[in-house]
Amino acid sequence: MAYPGGAAGGGNPPQMPPGFQPGQMNPQMAYMMMAARARMPAEQMPLDDTTGKIRVETGSINKDCGTNAQVYIEIFGANDSTGEITLGDPNEGYFEPGGVSEFGLKIPMDIGKPYKVRLRHDNSGKKADWYVEKVVLERQNMELVFPFQRWLSNKKGDKVIVQESAAEGSGLSLLKYEVVTKTGKEKNGGTDANVWVKVFGEHGNSGQRSLSNNVYLNKRLDKFEKGKSDRFTMTAVNLGKLSHVIIGHDGKKKSDDWNVEHVVVKTPDGGPMFWFPLNSWVGVEKGKLERKIDCAGVRNEVDDDSDD
Repeated sequence: MAYPGGAAGGGNPPQMPPGFQPGQMNPQMAYMMMAARARMPAEQMPLDDTTGKIRVETGSINKDCGTNAQVYIEIFGANDSTGEITLGDPNEGYFEPGGVSEFGLKIPMDIGKPYKVRLRHDNSGKKADWYVEKVVLERQNMELVFPFQRWLSNKKGDKVIVQESAAEGSGLSLLKYEVVTKTGKEKNGGTDANVWVKVFGEHGNSGQRSLSNNVYLNKRLDKFEKGKSDRFTMTAVNLGKLSHVIIGHDGKKKSDDWNVEHVVVKTPDGGPMFWFPLNSWVGVEKGKLERKIDCAGVRNEVDDDSDD
């Protein structure tokens, strides 16, 4: 048998595990098992090697609410988050309608008690739309339930492929924020690039959210035009007092450079409006493809040139 690591694909046979005895398992089978384990993501190991377990329950409201897209999860604790973790393989039959998909995860203890999870998928595959009932996290004799009952879909529900949920009993709720961008009046200041924003507060961050047509509130068709304001919705677990945003886009050409005057994030029901002034460029030619903007305070009103 040829083993990886040698010339022309033939390397040395693998070292067998300590205690291996001839007759227990032939070397080829032992090697295949070791290789399969090495290919497994570090954060997604067999259940007996984990510090936590995740169960994801897919809804059964219709026959098309399962997904074959690649799914990701991020778990937020009182001190930190896990970062984004890949869940399963789209080709292995996870996330079927009415099904429960279970994963063992390495969840560091130092993130603190989990209070929020974020799910997203990459919108790949022929059946990407996904309706999630709930996520259940088990860790050290603790069980936390994160109810969703929402679509991750560009066509259904909120028409987004990123959704969050707070743990039952956490005291945190979902809020529908409004994100307002104001394009500056510099020559060629508008952009046709795909713009995104990430909002940070005392209760974590929103994750990267696309400012796409699916969440666009203006009536006019063209976004990010010179001197104009554009309004978008963003649903997230309550972020508390906001500290900063990162805004960016995927433009690679000089013509994609975008002159940004400011960003405003409005909390619902007449709550505070957080002000993030930039007065600079986002782009490869005149600035950076993403810019961090610190909050400059809270305002009661902002100018609106959105032409609704």
